[in-house]
Amino acid sequence: MGETGDLVERARDGDREAWNELVDRFARMVLSIAASNGVRPADRDDVTQVTWLKLAQNLDRIEHPDAVGAWLAITCRNEALRVRARSAREVPVEGEHFNHVADDVDVEDEALRSVPDESVSTAFAKLSERCQTLLRLLLLERPYTEISETLDMPVGAIGPTRSRCLGKLRQLLPKASGITGAPEDS
Repeated sequence: MGETGDLVERARDGDREAWNELVDRFARMVLSIAASNGVRPADRDDVTQVTWLKLAQNLDRIEHPDAVGAWLAITCRNEALRVRARSAREVPVEGEHFNHVADDVDVEDEALRSVPDESVSTAFAKLSERCQTLLRLLLLERPYTEISETLDMPVGAIGPTRSRCLGKLRQLLPKASGITGAPEDS
């Protein structure tokens, strides 16, 4: 067994110096393979780290310790190709083209907030008393249990009723607001 094979054997036995020497010996090669396989500069470190992690996880399974360089080269190439394929499927979004909606934002509520207040007030006044009360309580972020008691409504009916009330409100808003019409799922 050669010097590289001895390093692998010692690293298998937990010798940190042997592991560090393996990394020193093959680090440039691994980084070079990541770079030469079309991986973006931002992803190169990830590819090399995954390659070293896989070596650490599979050190005991390497049948020919002297061939660890070839094993690293193949593993790094495969990881680089996997990352490159994943990156090709990603569509970069930046600046003014990025319209992010936070997960906790209710799009209907945001749309209603963008309509002039007098339009919403006029349309809101045309809703039934029950819908007005429900929407006010929801706007005040009252707990569903409190809304249930106030309106004598099962907790499970609050969401569907809210949707129907917002749909009615949407129909009552002027066409200029851009959010008229019944919801598609009602």
